[in-house]
Amino acid sequence: MNITENPQNALFTVFGLLDPTEPPKPRGASQRAFRLDSFYVDEYRGVFSCACACGRSEPLLVASDDFRKINRLNHLYACPVCIQEFKSAKTMKDKLEVWLRQNKREIEADQHLHLPKHTEILFDASSGTTIRTRRAVFQAFFEDELASKQFVMTKCNDEFCINPYHLMICRSPAGKITPEMKHDVVVWSSTLGWSNLKIQHQIQLKYGRSVSKRSISNIKRSWQPSDVMKMS
Repeated sequence: MNITENPQNALFTVFGLLDPTEPPKPRGASQRAFRLDSFYVDEYRGVFSCACACGRSEPLLVASDDFRKINRLNHLYACPVCIQEFKSAKTMKDKLEVWLRQNKREIEADQHLHLPKHTEILFDASSGTTIRTRRAVFQAFFEDELASKQFVMTKCNDEFCINPYHLMICRSPAGKITPEMKHDVVVWSSTLGWSNLKIQHQIQLKYGRSVSKRSISNIKRSWQPSDVMKMS
């Protein structure tokens, strides 16, 4: 369901047009397509159609003569829904959640996603507590409130990545290191030459558990190369 607003009000809120001309309806094929901040813009004869990347509002139609007069009243061109959310966002967590909602359709599973400045913890103004960044990302993107016993782990080998498609839920952030896990650590280290970081991420992916780099180093120090044959 798309959210709508009075077209006249929307054109002022978004583009600063006080007395816009009634735009004609787009007809025929688009003559030109380009990106304007959050808008995908298609130019037709006598009218521009501006669709926000968030997909939550109807496209705004702007007469060609008016399009030459637009002004950026806000910090970016976006639909009224996105603009209001950005204005209401106070904390970094709020702004990150707004950005995720706005760009939900733009995020691709085959690419890493990073914050401009990496942080592990965010402040949640609604509860007055802190929350881990990846947990906040997962909940906001998938619109799923996690239980206290559910934890969010990364599936990729990039320790700074927050791409929602690279995250997964596990029941426990840490658990007993099993003989199978120790065997894998030794094999991955001695045979494949993997780094502690890569081993850490692979354990998260295979077992759904978080093992510290220190624990991995201890396993590697306590096992000899010959132990691989004994465990196989």
